[in-house]
Amino acid sequence: MRKRALAILRAAPKYVLIVLAALVALYLGAVFFTSHDYGIRLPGEYELVHFYSGGNAIVEGLSDIVVGMNVDRYDVVDYLVVGHVSAQTVSYAPEPEVPGYFIVDTKNGKIDKGMTRGEYTAALRDHGIANSPKLKRGNKIRAYLSRL
Repeated sequence: MRKRALAILRAAPKYVLIVLAALVALYLGAVFFTSHDYGIRLPGEYELVHFYSGGNAIVEGLSDIVVGMNVDRYDVVDYLVVGHVSAQTVSYAPEPEVPGYFIVDTKNGKIDKGMTRGEYTAALRDHGIANSPKLKRGNKIRAYLSRL
């Protein structure tokens, strides 16, 4: 009996590690594969929110949609959130967004949207950005990393 108890105690660390690894795998699976609604933190009180319906919007605070519902690409350059909005595909949006480029100044809250490529690059130059940043798509992994 005593030998069996000692064998169980020696094996316990292995079982604990296996159980912990299984729990971590379950958690990461739930975070990355079962949740379809996520948000990516941006400077200030802004967030890129992905809705269950497939729409993406830039939101200020808890509920004010400032750019959306079809933000297809974005990037953050210091305190500026820059990006592109495609044609409206969700019918329930409060106001259809004009397709084009946008710049959100998170310091003063100024939002320029519906810009052409030329207007966008000129506005970037006005902010001291010579080269247009490479815009990226939002995804769950970026959302998770933005929370770390």
